[in-house]
Amino acid sequence: MVIQRRLIRWASACRELPIDAAVLTLNGVRAVAACCIALVVALTAAGCAHPTPAPPHRQATLTATAVSAVCSSAQLVHCVPGLADIEPDLFDLVSVRGGPDPDFAVLSPSSARDSAPPECQNIPAMGAAKAPEIDAEYRPAAAASGTRFPANGGEYFHVRFMVAENSDDLATQMNMWANQCRMWSTAPSLDDNGVHGWMIAESADKLTSYESGDSAQWPFITHVAATKLPNGVIAQAFYRTTDPSATSRNHVFSAVLGAVGRPRTRAALPPSLADWDAAQISTLLPPLDDGVTIDASAGEPGGRWLLCPDADRGSPLYDLQASWSHPSQGAALPPSVRIARAGAGVDYLSELRREIATCTAHLVDKPALCSGRDIDQVLDSDSAVADGVDTVRVSQRWLRVQNVQGYDRCVEGAGAFRIAQLRGLIVISSAEADVVKGTIGNPTLPLSTLDELAAQTVHAINTA
Repeated sequence: MVIQRRLIRWASACRELPIDAAVLTLNGVRAVAACCIALVVALTAAGCAHPTPAPPHRQATLTATAVSAVCSSAQLVHCVPGLADIEPDLFDLVSVRGGPDPDFAVLSPSSARDSAPPECQNIPAMGAAKAPEIDAEYRPAAAASGTRFPANGGEYFHVRFMVAENSDDLATQMNMWANQCRMWSTAPSLDDNGVHGWMIAESADKLTSYESGDSAQWPFITHVAATKLPNGVIAQAFYRTTDPSATSRNHVFSAVLGAVGRPRTRAALPPSLADWDAAQISTLLPPLDDGVTIDASAGEPGGRWLLCPDADRGSPLYDLQASWSHPSQGAALPPSVRIARAGAGVDYLSELRREIATCTAHLVDKPALCSGRDIDQVLDSDSAVADGVDTVRVSQRWLRVQNVQGYDRCVEGAGAFRIAQLRGLIVISSAEADVVKGTIGNPTLPLSTLDELAAQTVHAINTA
């Protein structure tokens, strides 16, 4: 049918040539010849070459898998409170370490612990034997130093999530351990709304001295608390603190253990994302999982992460709010997600696209210090749509000169990035690595994982 339509068009054109019905002039012959040549060309193109029209460019659509977030004995990781679920300014980082970690609930180093039998060297585990466990730790927020929750000399707040036993309540289990491990001095310290607490001290003298206000004894006093949820989950927390105030300790335990399995609803957060603090922004990141760390310490404001090595100069483009990171999965580089607040009037994607063009034009330029490196710099990019939002995708291999331990060094790097901007926030999902010595090789980039993480985070922001 295509050939027939072309024949009809060319025949119609030939009929319009100035040819007398009886006599062909020279011009007429030339015209007829031209028409016939064109007709042959049209037939050849249509019947022999079979050109395939270029398909219209379609942006990739990035989708995320729905994640169930119900706390249960079969889903212990969903019982871990996020930073925004706990009272503000207590913690700025939470990390799920998996479990059980034999060193997780170890009592403070001392002669008492060293001489104790193995079952008395750790805080008693109150969950069912040989049942799943998840360990998490929280970092005290720097802003809280000197207030309700001191910095504790770098001590973290630890929580273990366990499947509950069918028998024996928490107080009975602690009493059984205390009777077995008499080398320690124990005392109840909290019984409030289902949360039970104790102090475990190296000696009765140190416990008495600490309770009377001698904060120098804090490394030898471990504070323990636990609660049992109706769904069969036990959360058991412990930490050491320079603050001997019972009011402070009990408040912290109640704030953390009271949040277990009870994420704050959207209605409990400010109506506008512009008013959310870093901990609240962290709720838009992918969820906690085994090995995942969520960090909501703002750090230095005024970030300017771009692609080219000389692009760090200039005005800030964003303020980092919160980040999510996951350990390496197999051979692939470990993925991470950052959420930042865009600077006023900043179109971050436009900045990136301009820089991609600049970087691409200079890929053949190697720093003089890297002249001996046998690596071709690469920068590939395209556009995608994540939950309806324009997203830039980049894969990159690069050579740069960086100051390492006081010396300029040639550094090889590779990475992949997905970047989107919406509702005043910038989302960057990435996986990258670099080496100073040796070669970067050909690391596996978790491209599909980065697509999903970007889509998941964008969707969370869209629906917040």
